[in-house]
Amino acid sequence: MAWVKRMDKELIVGIAGFGNVGRAVVKKIVNEHDYISKRYGLKIKVKFIADSKGALLGDPWIKHSTLLKSLSTPRGGVSTLPGGIRGTTVTEVLRKVNVNFLVEVTPSNYVNAEPAKTHFMEAIKKRSKIVTANKGPLALYFKELMSLANKYDTAIYYKACVMAGTPLIDLLKYGLAGRRVVKVVGVLNGTTNYILGLLEQGFSLNEALELAQKKGYAEPDPSLDLKGLDLAAKTAIISCTLGKYITINDVEILDTIDENVESKVDRLKVHGERLKYVSYLELREHKVKAQVKLVKVRKNNPLYNVSNVLNGVIIELSDGSKIYLEGPGAGSEVTAATILSDLILASEIRWL
Repeated sequence: MAWVKRMDKELIVGIAGFGNVGRAVVKKIVNEHDYISKRYGLKIKVKFIADSKGALLGDPWIKHSTLLKSLSTPRGGVSTLPGGIRGTTVTEVLRKVNVNFLVEVTPSNYVNAEPAKTHFMEAIKKRSKIVTANKGPLALYFKELMSLANKYDTAIYYKACVMAGTPLIDLLKYGLAGRRVVKVVGVLNGTTNYILGLLEQGFSLNEALELAQKKGYAEPDPSLDLKGLDLAAKTAIISCTLGKYITINDVEILDTIDENVESKVDRLKVHGERLKYVSYLELREHKVKAQVKLVKVRKNNPLYNVSNVLNGVIIELSDGSKIYLEGPGAGSEVTAATILSDLILASEIRWL
């Protein structure tokens, strides 16, 4: 058992984004309050919650009873509660109040990363640490944002961006420190993996997509998943984590999920093979090969058995050894749990 030196410390948190993930984070903070306090000596206090239409501010922080009420508000409605400011923005709130940590869970934007990039920069300049599941800023401006965070003596925690619910980023950053990773190949998009699984069962692409949307695995507009942008963003973030700084625009998207996939799945099924939509990253001495593509896998490949919305990744090291990691990679609950984990790590708890 790992022993923790109790700190009896308050973490003052602001939450930017109040969709499924933001609400799951609030729920986790309330439900896990006693455990976090007892186990780590940490008390998480929410100073503000902001959505697209305004913000709810606490004085000095938002009570648990109000946090629970916020979960019942409609989208864009958190500022209708007492203490709410209709029409204000995350940037305006960050300039007005002080928080130790910004939880940034607004939707990912792979064009210019806004408004999240501005949120990051405002928080960093006030020396707030950032915990995020938003891939946009890191997929486009990883090196710039990390450099800015270093300048202001703060940090960005982002393991919820890739394989949320399974600590891939922690493994790459800490567990494999000092060892050279030469290749990472992974099924890192649960939505498309679920859809490919349904195609194997005889569903059409339209039927599979409709079912994925009904279950909440796919967004009403699933293009970010089907066109490979989500995988490309994750590929870029993994590469940056390993010290090879690329952006989403440097990742080759060789394949997308379209009607042609149905026949490919059927042909492979006859031979006992499966089609997987993967992130492929090869780290050479002076070059990075970063791709999103459809690959066929046989039963002797561990990715063959990655089913439903699970994620799986094969990490190859320079000494020839391989590590396989599998686990949940999607869903608001596991993403929120990962954000809570990063909040605890960001508090700089001391292990005995």
